Amino acid sequence: MALRRFLCFVLFVFMFPAHVLAGPPVQTLIIANSNWSPYKGEGLLNGGLITDITRQALVRMGYNVSVVTVPWKRALSGTYDGIYHVLPAVWYTQERAQRLAYGSGVLEGRIVIVTRQDNPFFFNDLSDLSGKRVGVAAGWAYPPAFMDAADIIKDEAHDLDSNLRKLAFGRLEYVIAEEIAARYTATKLFAEAAGFLNYSAKPLQKNTLHVAFSKKLANHEDLREKFQVEVEAMRRDGTVDLILKAHGVNGLKITE
Repeated sequence: MALRRFLCFVLFVFMFPAHVLAGPPVQTLIIANSNWSPYKGEGLLNGGLITDITRQALVRMGYNVSVVTVPWKRALSGTYDGIYHVLPAVWYTQERAQRLAYGSGVLEGRIVIVTRQDNPFFFNDLSDLSGKRVGVAAGWAYPPAFMDAADIIKDEAHDLDSNLRKLAFGRLEYVIAEEIAARYTATKLFAEAAGFLNYSAKPLQKNTLHVAFSKKLANHEDLREKFQVEVEAMRRDGTVDLILKAHGVNGLKITE
């Protein structure tokens, strides 16, 4: 009798994959937020732009959601370890993908040239900036080709706010910046930002921001796939546009 019970147990183990035996999926998901305006941050509306999209998508999927704000390194390592379940607004790297399940992307980021409307400028390639003084912010990751171009004068400021103020008051003619962050910051600094600032149609570089899930979750693959389907549904029904407007950065591209 004992042998029969043992054999039934062995048969049960081999009949079901490991992720089923790991237990039921977590019903309350913890989002690991950190501070990077306007994408995510403790003092931002609903935790930031991408955190807001993430939270609303997960709620629509039927999950309870908790948001905690911790330093970036702790958010990353904690999601690796399964302490947190969801990591919003994260760049893709092969190293991270070993421990995170990445969706296909949420927002497309564009590194662009910002100018005043009264300074007509058409950007095609870096040669258009030859001999020009371009505002950059300390600590930003600019395209290597731009940084290596010796004929472009880089005017470094402490932050994006300082560069946009210089641009507004005519102390700079060009600023290179990530478009979402630049639009958001300009809206906060100047009531009429949309009227006097121009963002180059052609970017220097494009990056995609993802939402990633801890591979410690038993259902991380299913969660990733259903999350992307829900984000696409939110894009089609106008929810994403409403979120973008609420965060003051409407008119930006949601990846498909």
